Amino acid sequence: MSHLVRSTAALAGLTIAGIGLAGIQSASASTPPRCHTSNLKITLPGGSAGAGQRYADIYFKNISPKTCRTFGWPGLGLATVHKALSTDTVRIGTAHWVTLKPGQRAYSALRWTVIPTGNENSKGCGPTPTILRVIPPNETTFKAVHWSGQICGHRTINAYPLHFGTDPH
Repeated sequence: MSHLVRSTAALAGLTIAGIGLAGIQSASASTPPRCHTSNLKITLPGGSAGAGQRYADIYFKNISPKTCRTFGWPGLGLATVHKALSTDTVRIGTAHWVTLKPGQRAYSALRWTVIPTGNENSKGCGPTPTILRVIPPNETTFKAVHWSGQICGHRTINAYPLHFGTDPH
């Protein structure tokens, strides 16, 4: 079963409502703790393009000396050097637990459009973001990564839940 959840994040104070995810379990002696923002290296390598769409993966590498786990979708917020930009994140897919040993990584696939929609026009879709603020699932603090290029569709990003490893595509 696939779930589609829309959440708008204004990011004025970078408090994104809805980042906490359903299904969080309490940790026991045999269950690793959740992955905290400070224990993850977050990267957004260059993406790919196709027919007005753009695709990229966000990678989350466990840089701590201990195993951790995570569940769900990242929180996302676009920004310029001077200000946060309203960002609409559409959560697609079904989340599941991902366990990361030290040095292992997970990814979340992202999709967005560069074709103007609605009241956007061919002259542009608003300010061009240069930063993507990424909040790991079940966390409240972000890490900033470089964002390259325009985004239309009122800055809507389709995000898929975290999966173990690297995207096979």
